[in-house]
Amino acid sequence: MEIFGRILLAALLAGSISGVVVTVAHHYTTVPLIEKAEAYPAPPGAEPSPAGWHPAEGFERTASTALADIVTAFASALLLVAFYAIYHHDIDWLRGLHWGLGAFATLTLWPNIGMPPYLPGQAMAPHLNRQIWWAITAIMAIGGLLLVMRARKIVLVLAGFLLLVLPQIFGAPLPTSYNSSIPESLAHQFVVASIMTNLLFWLSLGSLTGLFYRRFIVKTEV
Repeated sequence: MEIFGRILLAALLAGSISGVVVTVAHHYTTVPLIEKAEAYPAPPGAEPSPAGWHPAEGFERTASTALADIVTAFASALLLVAFYAIYHHDIDWLRGLHWGLGAFATLTLWPNIGMPPYLPGQAMAPHLNRQIWWAITAIMAIGGLLLVMRARKIVLVLAGFLLLVLPQIFGAPLPTSYNSSIPESLAHQFVVASIMTNLLFWLSLGSLTGLFYRRFIVKTEV
């Protein structure tokens, strides 16, 4: 139980700090672009916004974004710290940074090749189809990258490359209609801003989880 408590503490501290950092980044990068996109009329046949509560502009929207970022960062930090514990190696902030880069590559960069981030009002495939494709692509990317980086047999390395490319060959789900009132320049800015914000998120989370893992877990086991 004591080690579990230290894992939770390391993940909570890393997730809270990284969540605040990425909230600030979102406030100055992706959020203004989303607000610009929301000013354009939705094209005919566009997927409607989910029913239910939506935060009001201003403090309520900023607070809900911050809460979502911190919760996401905490959950992601728990996964990273759990992997560190399973890996059971001498983890520090630099090795944590490497894990963060790996997470960025498999969970953000690789899926975004086939399915880039969308602005409100852009043509997109049904939500469930996008989620399924993203999950399959991310899982196969993690497995593929591990095989390419860690396997010693050429057959396993080739299998890793196959896992990486199969989702991209199969292709992401396509929208039923390509009607959109969003300018291409705005959509391009959003893709770049989203990827760079995610890079900042995973770099900060990886280094912070590595730092706190070494502080609260590695040093206490010595």
